[in-house]
Amino acid sequence: MYFCITTEKNVKAGEVMVLKCNCRGEIVCCLIDGTFVGYLCDRQPEGCLGFWEIASAIGGSCVLCNVAVKAGKVLIMYTDSKVLANRRFSRVEVEGYGMMVQV
Repeated sequence: MYFCITTEKNVKAGEVMVLKCNCRGEIVCCLIDGTFVGYLCDRQPEGCLGFWEIASAIGGSCVLCNVAVKAGKVLIMYTDSKVLANRRFSRVEVEGYGMMVQV
């Protein structure tokens, strides 16, 4: 499974990172030692997991992932974690309000 991260740090392809939710409720990507790398992109490229799929599945879990592709300030990350594979949700707007619906 793939997803996209925006970063300002200089990281290499193949580097191992952790995707988690921080104390402010943001989904962030950090190095193994805890150094902040970047945020999960609000708009994911085609073929990647959606932002709301990841946000609903991750909860308090930490997900190990690898940098698959580096393109400037954008990282395409790869993971085979069961945390993201178990739940499938879709964001639906009803009367102007967004809600998560299990697919």
